[in-house]
Amino acid sequence: MLKHLLFSLILNSSVLLCLNVNGNYIQNNYIYHVPLDEDNLVTLDWQIDYNQENLIFEVHLPTNFKWFAIGFSDRGDLFPADYCVLWYNWKSDVHFQDVHADDAGVLLLDEQQDCLNFKIRRDRQTTKFTYQRKFDTCDENDYIVEVSLEDSFIWFMTFSLMEYLF
Repeated sequence: MLKHLLFSLILNSSVLLCLNVNGNYIQNNYIYHVPLDEDNLVTLDWQIDYNQENLIFEVHLPTNFKWFAIGFSDRGDLFPADYCVLWYNWKSDVHFQDVHADDAGVLLLDEQQDCLNFKIRRDRQTTKFTYQRKFDTCDENDYIVEVSLEDSFIWFMTFSLMEYLF
């Protein structure tokens, strides 16, 4: 399988950056790494487990964010799309939820939560979180990941409070 993943990066919902990650072959259990911003403050690491048909993600970002979304779509489109969203409410409680954006771009909470094994660690400067996602979750609102094709990861974050997420 040729490794050709297209990453479409959306920062603060206004700047669109595209980064092609090319290599010879996709390897099982190899840890891939890509910076998601120019300053290398936001990074994504992922591992593909073909035996378990699972993706494992680790994201590092500045601690002062209010919400962060990462997900999948066709050709890097913002919607329709499948997201895992990390956010804090006004009490600073952490939430990590599986959502999807419909054809109009409205975020809707999935009944079936498929952003699994969420773990988070924060210090004064950096937030690190990990989670897992099956290639196929059998959820009609989730994107089916076909690693050998051009799957698109999309992400965005904001440093201002998102008042009405759901």
